[in-house]
Amino acid sequence: SSLSQIQQLCVLLEALFVPSNFPADAPTEQFVNFFAFAVIWAFGSGILVDGQSDFRTEFSNFFKKQFDQITFEKKTSVFDVWVDPSSGLFVSWDQKIPNFELDPDVPLKTVLVHNAVTVSLGYFLDIMIKSKYPCMFVGPAGSGKTLMINEKLQLLGDGYVLANIAFNFYDSAETTQKAMEKYLEKKTGKNYGPTGNKSLIYFIDDLNMPEVDKYGTTGAHTIIKQHMDYGHWYCRNKLTLKDIHNCQYLTSMNPKAGSFTVSQRVQRHFATFTVIIPSEESLFAIYKSIMTGHLTNPFNKFPANVQSLCSNFVTATVQLHDRCCQIFTPSANKFHYVFNMRDLSSVFTGVLFCTNEVLKVPRDMMRLWAHETE
Repeated sequence: SSLSQIQQLCVLLEALFVPSNFPADAPTEQFVNFFAFAVIWAFGSGILVDGQSDFRTEFSNFFKKQFDQITFEKKTSVFDVWVDPSSGLFVSWDQKIPNFELDPDVPLKTVLVHNAVTVSLGYFLDIMIKSKYPCMFVGPAGSGKTLMINEKLQLLGDGYVLANIAFNFYDSAETTQKAMEKYLEKKTGKNYGPTGNKSLIYFIDDLNMPEVDKYGTTGAHTIIKQHMDYGHWYCRNKLTLKDIHNCQYLTSMNPKAGSFTVSQRVQRHFATFTVIIPSEESLFAIYKSIMTGHLTNPFNKFPANVQSLCSNFVTATVQLHDRCCQIFTPSANKFHYVFNMRDLSSVFTGVLFCTNEVLKVPRDMMRLWAHETE
């Protein structure tokens, strides 16, 4: 809703307009750039990119046209840049991408290889957690929403209590309240909160999964909405008031599953960010990092002619995946034709099990690729 966009803008301005982002002699241009940056992500954060339309590009072109006094590179989208406090200018998110090192002991499905999308969303997630403002990630299956939020939560210090709650079709207001009260303790009178002086973060995965009743409401959402609106809910046994303090909500949902959307009465509380599937170039960079880490690991001792096939292997896999997405589109009787990054990860998960006893010559690599992608 328009109101939640304005609220999101205010939260971003409050977080960005701090002394650490502006030196004493900061030019006016730096203030203008930070304001424009906040406006872009307040009004454009929920815009999606699907197979038919690229609304992000449309928004970017519109913004550049309306705010022509702000300097952007011609071929750069407004979502591809952030304001560097040291210079006050727009620079690419790519400069913030950390180096990736593959840990062979960690399952690939729990590994997050950063790209411009994850770095930008992580940046705003930090702001929302610090501001204690509810945040929602919306994106298709396999886009890494849960992985991104969990990675960020694991980096928080001892001052936080983390509560992971995964919704399903049968969740109700009662089951949700019971799950949430596990992490609370009584303080004084009717006041409840997390242990000690810690802050509690509820991470609710698959927010739109619970059943919608015939009146268009969802029980599991109403208890959350009651807390966000009034700061309390009721004890189900004594029917007394419980004031719940020092809590924050982070959520994620897949707009192509469950009830697809959530009520505007719930949605309006959240800063909403779309998690888009990375571009072909980003996918190549992600999986090349993974393959390079495996093939060049000195403990694996792969031959040089096998290592040289790394780029071709990744390119072929990404292009095949893209081709499948274009040809095998979902329909009413083939609704399972949904391809996402999990399919790509499955291919590379299988490849990471191979040893130098299996991959001796390039032909072995080709046979492995054919086997895993089939």
